[in-house]
Amino acid sequence: MPDFVFAPLCTPGSPYSAEYAAAVTPGQPLPLFPMLMPEDWEHAPTQIKRTLYAGTKLRLIPDVALVYLVPTPGNNMPNIAWVRSERAQGLGVTPEELERVAYANVARRPASWSVLEVASGARVAMCNDDYLAAERILDPAFLRAAADRLGAPGAKLLVGVPTRGTLIASVYTGSQHDGVLAQLVEVMYEEARNKPISPVPFWVENGRIAAALELE
Repeated sequence: MPDFVFAPLCTPGSPYSAEYAAAVTPGQPLPLFPMLMPEDWEHAPTQIKRTLYAGTKLRLIPDVALVYLVPTPGNNMPNIAWVRSERAQGLGVTPEELERVAYANVARRPASWSVLEVASGARVAMCNDDYLAAERILDPAFLRAAADRLGAPGAKLLVGVPTRGTLIASVYTGSQHDGVLAQLVEVMYEEARNKPISPVPFWVENGRIAAALELE
């Protein structure tokens, strides 16, 4: 997964690309974001989406959809406006260009890692302070920061996106500690009720997904 390539009018100093924002509310254009969706989600035939990681035959790999988050007064949960290929055609751009803008936008959202000690002394970094926390698996710099917080700069990671608003990571060790992360992802996924994303842990190297793992 490449580092961000900014599309026109979307620069490190701009909160979103004005070209691709949605004018849902007068005077309040909405930035474009990615959203992870479970493998079997229902969507329009022209929804702009792709699989999070195509290099596996494992089931339950989530999709990456493109959305606008529409604020709802008095409610922390936004409405979702789905982005379809008709939107890209109307703007005269490719879905890939919209995707790059969405990735850049999510990388600018405030989010942070906290570190927890779990079973058998394993340490896990967790981000759950943003509605789009899980989508930060698309942000290589944020994943590299998890390795730093775990005291292992540059280390390979196991990363999970079990539910909406949750991203967890641990250092890949090749030991029983890796199973702890996998079990934690699975439990959180199963307990998520109507907001699960995926029980699959991903192997991340230098901030990019390198494999989807089936761990015992």
